[in-house]
Amino acid sequence: MDGDSKRKSRKKRRGRGGPHKERTYARICALQALYQLESIQTWEFSSDLQENLKLLLCDLLTEYPALSPIDIESAIAEFQAAKATDEIATDDEDDLVEDDTILVMPEDEDTEEVQEVAPDDDDQNEWLATKLQSSFDYMAKLVEGVCAEHDTIDDWIVKAATNWRLERMGRLDRCLIRLGAYEMMRCENVTPAIVINEAVELAKLFGQAESPRFVNGVLDKLKLIAGKESENE
Repeated sequence: MDGDSKRKSRKKRRGRGGPHKERTYARICALQALYQLESIQTWEFSSDLQENLKLLLCDLLTEYPALSPIDIESAIAEFQAAKATDEIATDDEDDLVEDDTILVMPEDEDTEEVQEVAPDDDDQNEWLATKLQSSFDYMAKLVEGVCAEHDTIDDWIVKAATNWRLERMGRLDRCLIRLGAYEMMRCENVTPAIVINEAVELAKLFGQAESPRFVNGVLDKLKLIAGKESENE
């Protein structure tokens, strides 16, 4: 197999990785949430913010090329119905609140990647609602975890970020490192290598030119610290 064929084969395999894509979208929305919470200086993951992120998740999930245009309101209604009978508690619906601190997804020039094939139009909203539930669950787990343990997480970061105070870090870098630190230290079934790689990719998308190297350095140091601490337990 020549080099071009190998690259296309790897792209195709990556494109069919549904759970990977859903978790990537969950991380993007979790970063958005932490960025907005920091902008208003609170650690309360409000229902308004959750509703806004639900719409953002819908927009991200509908980027699958196999999907034809869908009725997002119907998909959200199915998600709400599933949520009402599932483990996620249903809050009273509030009016959506717009926020001017939205991270903007950059244009992706590489649209060749093959994505997971979606079902027929009749089942499309149900299909999207299932993916929305999965992404929303993981996003909420990350945001709620960071909010609950932000003091502990910041202590980890201070140990790992030699010669860098938290307040000197860029807001996005700081939020992304918090997100990666929580996922690395508290989430099962995800390796430090995956966490660091995903964080670096998000830093490339949303951060400054130096963000990927900085985020990688702090999280890599945190991985080493966590390894030493686990050996001492």
